[in-house]
Amino acid sequence: MTIIEKLNNGQYEIGDLENYLSIGNAIVFYNTMHEIIDKKITDPSIVQALINISGRREQTLEDKMLGFYTVGDFALATLKKLGIDLASLKEYTRLDSFEKELIDELAESGDL
Repeated sequence: MTIIEKLNNGQYEIGDLENYLSIGNAIVFYNTMHEIIDKKITDPSIVQALINISGRREQTLEDKMLGFYTVGDFALATLKKLGIDLASLKEYTRLDSFEKELIDELAESGDL
């Protein structure tokens, strides 16, 4: 069974989600974040993993996701959708107003 099938069937543990977030595959990363949002998973280890990922906002091949969005952008948008106060996060406070608006738009869009 593939990781995507496991996510779609709910056949995973919290530790699996943490591992999936660190695999480095954009498709797995996206589907994992989507599952975290859908199931409203706010386990501290998942929230911390997303916070750690939120700093990955470089336009490198390994950090690119969709268009000009990066894994860090998607992590911040996921945290926002989970109800985490982004203003309390160092990575978010470093952003300029345009970048913050992009994160807000991503969180409100149907892309996540």
